[in-house]
Amino acid sequence: MTTHSALATAAVLLVACSAASAESQVNASLAGVADDNDSHSVEADVAFTPVDWLQLAIGGGSTTSPSTVGSMDGKSLRGSVDLRSERFGLRGYYRQWTSPMFDTDTTGARASIGAGAFTISIAGEKRGFDADYVSGGSNPQRSTQHFAGTGWGGGLKYSRSGWTGYADAMFYHYGSLSRYVETYSTSVVPVPGPAPTVPTGPTVPSIPLPSLLDTVAALPVVSSALVPVPPMLPESVLTVAPVLTTSIVTIEEGALDRLFTAGIERTFTRVSLRLDWTGAKDTILSGTTNSYRAGIGYAISNHVNVDIMAGVTDSYVGSASFGGVSIGFVF
Repeated sequence: MTTHSALATAAVLLVACSAASAESQVNASLAGVADDNDSHSVEADVAFTPVDWLQLAIGGGSTTSPSTVGSMDGKSLRGSVDLRSERFGLRGYYRQWTSPMFDTDTTGARASIGAGAFTISIAGEKRGFDADYVSGGSNPQRSTQHFAGTGWGGGLKYSRSGWTGYADAMFYHYGSLSRYVETYSTSVVPVPGPAPTVPTGPTVPSIPLPSLLDTVAALPVVSSALVPVPPMLPESVLTVAPVLTTSIVTIEEGALDRLFTAGIERTFTRVSLRLDWTGAKDTILSGTTNSYRAGIGYAISNHVNVDIMAGVTDSYVGSASFGGVSIGFVF
């Protein structure tokens, strides 16, 4: 399903669900994010709550991320089903991101239980990605290599008197890919000095660490320590996957080793203020990314609200400032 068809389906769902029941509620939102590296995204979501214990949601969008390694423009699609009571919750979800060189998909479930002001949750995910590449030889063939993995984690949330705080962690393992990266990494001894190099083979000279995306265009490395590039992997895995994790618009779409989120929010009658952090680690190069942002929300009326946020992303390829705005509707 393309993003356009997903948005059309969401629009039909919105109209149909609005007429389904006077007791039901429909939430819709449109959001945009952009950073100073010319990356940006546009997302639309619709959630339908026919009864108190059930919510259905669907959404999609597009991302644009110029890069010297090729197109990183992608389309996203997601959906979820939430079952909840006063103390217990169960959520199933699916999300997909596709681009010319690299596709990812995630299927997961999260169970939660409330105890007073606290809510504890555990989550499991099945995650996979497909990398396109062209085989060598006298008759090159375009092929796709698939990698699959699993993720496990959980979270803790606290809500009381207008205050909300949360922390969440997910850890991933990609089977043979993760074992291969770990084995290859331990076979290389880090080289001291301010400009580490990447050994590319016995007949190819080492490449000095260039700046920012030039690093990724050649063979990407992490500036803090020597990170060997595993051979015999598609170029889209070695170049595109690590870069996805360094951008705010695609931070969750790469080959993640771990993903952390934490934040705090204060809600008033019509205004809400929040601070949050996202930390990610790439499984290919072990590069880390930290994203910090602040946001303010304002309820214009009982049916319309707006949210504005700004922040900075700091990764092994550099820093980027970003901002975003979203508008929500309640029917």
